[in-house]
Amino acid sequence: MNKGKWIWLAVVLIVVILLGSIAIKHRNSIEALIDSFRYSQEEVEGKLGENKEQLQEYMDKNKDITVRDLTEEESEALSKGDLTEEEAVKVLTGQETEKNQPNGTVDTKPEEKPVSTVVSEAIAKLYIQKSIYLGKLDGIEASLKQQYIDIVKSNKLYDEEKKNAKYSLIKQNVSKVSAWENECDSVVYGILDEITVALKNENEDTGIVKKLEEAYLNEKRLKKSYFINRYMD
Repeated sequence: MNKGKWIWLAVVLIVVILLGSIAIKHRNSIEALIDSFRYSQEEVEGKLGENKEQLQEYMDKNKDITVRDLTEEESEALSKGDLTEEEAVKVLTGQETEKNQPNGTVDTKPEEKPVSTVVSEAIAKLYIQKSIYLGKLDGIEASLKQQYIDIVKSNKLYDEEKKNAKYSLIKQNVSKVSAWENECDSVVYGILDEITVALKNENEDTGIVKKLEEAYLNEKRLKKSYFINRYMD
């Protein structure tokens, strides 16, 4: 491994340390760092796709669950505000956006939903929150990239100065990204608890909760690896 690679390894380790003070809390980030050295950018992207496909295959095998992840177009519409979270839940669970009475008025009569619908909608909400979080990461990555390009163009920097500029930009945004991750984790685990309660109330198997958690952690880890690889170029 060349000197430059080691320098960036040190930089990324500092970033990981800045994310918190408890070692177990860093497990996902540390695994992401390791994966960034084990896999190429293309391999990481492939594994992201595989993770998504495997989860959907698992969902499709459960005939009581009707839900899918967002498409790229739907994620973009959600981020732009062209699609609300409530509308997205309906779309992902195959429901109509409105249920109208014969006279054309909206049916607002509360109904007790079957557990399969409750779980499907909860999973849809999980997909939506994940999309929002990953969208924020994509946005800040694009912003940092443009800021770095602007700095390099406006200043005659040596290689070492370029590395310092990149590190400085990353350091400035670590706390923001960490806060986003903590917020997303809180929402996701709240949804997983909601699914667990709904299933237990009906004496249903809760194995799907573990599968959802694993898929979420895998995707988060791989996404971090993706960004680490990009910033170590």
